[in-house]
Amino acid sequence: MRLDATIVLGDGLLRVPALLRNASAFGAKVELLEPWPTPDRFYVLFGHRLELCRLVWREENLLGLAYED
Repeated sequence: MRLDATIVLGDGLLRVPALLRNASAFGAKVELLEPWPTPDRFYVLFGHRLELCRLVWREENLLGLAYED
């Protein structure tokens, strides 16, 4: 799976381009398209979904995310 996604930080004014690599009901794997320091919690926008996520792991530009309720 390779779906355009956006990391949305802070009040929504800062957006970082990304690719959604895979997703489940509980979380997702996202690839950042440019190096960027990522906080522990942020939103991910993909398709028509906006999900609040918690960073679980990071390996270079790949992020493992868990959806927050």
